[in-house]
Amino acid sequence: MSTILCIVADTVIPLVLWDKKESRDLPRWGMIKLADLEQGTTRTLWMRPALKKKIQGAFAQRKQQLQHCFRSFGCEPLFMEQGYRAESVNQYFLQLAG
Repeated sequence: MSTILCIVADTVIPLVLWDKKESRDLPRWGMIKLADLEQGTTRTLWMRPALKKKIQGAFAQRKQQLQHCFRSFGCEPLFMEQGYRAESVNQYFLQLAG
């Protein structure tokens, strides 16, 4: 994070890419396979309402942590949860300018 402090003259755009299928589009019941691309592993889980709620809560908490972290450096993160959409990027810059 110290490198963020060195880039005073430029605008830093923290870009967070999330696939909404990882948190929002989970089934209430059933078997699901989760892939951890960083570790190259997969897990099979029995999805149920309580687990779905726990996963969604963890994603919401992580989003808040990221927002707090980047905002402490004066940067508003851009969350892209549906792939690249020019409208989202345009809206982000309009909000920064306004």
